Amino acid sequence: MKNIFLDQVSHKPSGEYFSERKLEPCRIDEVAFYCVSDTFYRLHVNQIAILYIGPFSVHAIYLKESPGLVESALRAQFKNIRLNQGDGNSPILISDPQQPGGSIFYCDEYSE
Repeated sequence: MKNIFLDQVSHKPSGEYFSERKLEPCRIDEVAFYCVSDTFYRLHVNQIAILYIGPFSVHAIYLKESPGLVESALRAQFKNIRLNQGDGNSPILISDPQQPGGSIFYCDEYSE
């Protein structure tokens, strides 16, 4: 997740995922939101958020599946994943308040 951001001057995203797909943000505030239709370990991703301005170094993917299903899928891929530890290093998985039944998976460059 290092060095993934939307450049404030060029308005171009860093990272191969964004440049290869020629993605444009669907919304910008302190982070840049990209509306996508993709998968992450067989989970359905409908939005990705990356750093733009502000004090946030967070990156997030918005998933259609519930937190329980997302956690099961992540644990199947990453046996030692530690979610929601509140230690500033572990990724966070929460319910998406804007999409009932969906999830948001947050991490930053310091997450495991």
